[in-house]
Amino acid sequence: MLLPLTIVLSYIGSLPFGMINLNVLYVALTRSRTAAIWMAFGAAIIEFVQGVIAAFIYVRLVHFTAFEFYFKWAAVVVFVILSIYYFFKPKKKSVDFRDAEKNTKSLPFIKGLLLSIFNFMAIPFWLIILSLISNYITVDWQDIDLFIFGVGAGCGGFLASISYMIIGRRFLSQSVLIYRYLDYGLACLFMLLALLTIFLK
Repeated sequence: MLLPLTIVLSYIGSLPFGMINLNVLYVALTRSRTAAIWMAFGAAIIEFVQGVIAAFIYVRLVHFTAFEFYFKWAAVVVFVILSIYYFFKPKKKSVDFRDAEKNTKSLPFIKGLLLSIFNFMAIPFWLIILSLISNYITVDWQDIDLFIFGVGAGCGGFLASISYMIIGRRFLSQSVLIYRYLDYGLACLFMLLALLTIFLK
C-alpha cells in the first residue's frame, strides 16, 4: 500500500509547472522523446535519494510525538495555500520555455540530475507527503519502507514528467481545456488533500 500511495501523491505534487517538467517538455519538442525520457529518469534518481533522506529525517522526528502533530497541520496549511494559489493564479495561454532553453544544452540525463539536485524545496515537500501518508496508513518505517518511499517518490516524479512529454503539444494549444484549466484542477486536488489530512486518522 505504501508504494502506490507514494506514487500517487508524488505524481500529484509533481504536476504543477516547474523547471524539471518544462525542461522535459522542451527537450521532447525540440530534440527527441528518448532525450526527454533520459532527462526525466535523471531527475527521478535524485528524487529517489531525496525521498529516502526525507523519510529518514521524518522517522527520527516522529519519535517526538509533538512533531507528528505539527507535520500534520503544516501539511494542511501548505495544501490550502497551494489550492488558493493555483485557483487565483493568472492563467497563461502558452508555456514559457525561455529558462528551459538555457538549461537543455548538455546531456539530458546529466541535466535531469542537476535540475533535481538544485530543487531545494524537495526535502520539505517530501516531509509533508510523509506526514500525509501517515494519516492514511500505518507504516513501521523500517529500512525497506524508507527504500519503498524513495522508489515511489522517484516514480511519481518520473510519471509526471512523462505525462508532460506525452501530451506536450496539446499543452501548447490555447484551445485545449486541459491546459487552460489545469490550475483549477490542481487547486481542487490540493484542497481535497487538505480536507483528507484534517479528517483522516
